[in-house]
Amino acid sequence: MQECPLFTLDAHVAEVTALHFRGDTLVSGSADKTLRQWDLTKGRYGMVRLWDLRSGQVHRSLVGHTGPVTALQFDDVHLVTSSLDRSIRIWDLRTGSIFDAYAYDNPVTSMAFDTRRIVAAAGEDVVKVYDKTDGRHWNCGPGAVEEEPAAPLSAIEKIQIKEGYLIEGRKDGVVGVWSC
Repeated sequence: MQECPLFTLDAHVAEVTALHFRGDTLVSGSADKTLRQWDLTKGRYGMVRLWDLRSGQVHRSLVGHTGPVTALQFDDVHLVTSSLDRSIRIWDLRTGSIFDAYAYDNPVTSMAFDTRRIVAAAGEDVVKVYDKTDGRHWNCGPGAVEEEPAAPLSAIEKIQIKEGYLIEGRKDGVVGVWSC
């Protein structure tokens, strides 16, 4: 096999003695008595890096989040990222600049978008929805439609948009499917 590293992760000051890879996460252990956890798809310390897969070099670093990046998704023109810094940022992939940004009251744990909407889970019992075509913001989910729920609703942790449906996963194990 030809040598073809995609990228190098420099952080240990002594020999690397252990490696474990699972999903998008790599954990490395070293003789320097440290463990490092690497998120191989999202940025570290709020930074998102775009890689040139042919050369294995960083093409551009997108700096703007002040907390860990929790989700990212892109189309032909934009990259959308969410963060525990309570924001979503839309990046212009051609220039690397921030095209738009949205602030939330709580850390954003999950985000997804389609051609019309950006949806976010931000520590509440509702999904925050932003319609990119008309600029409207609203809440979706049982916390938005029930005046007084029979039992307290759990916070939404993960969301997806798929074929016109919004799928939510809550801390209490409940999965909801909505057409918002």
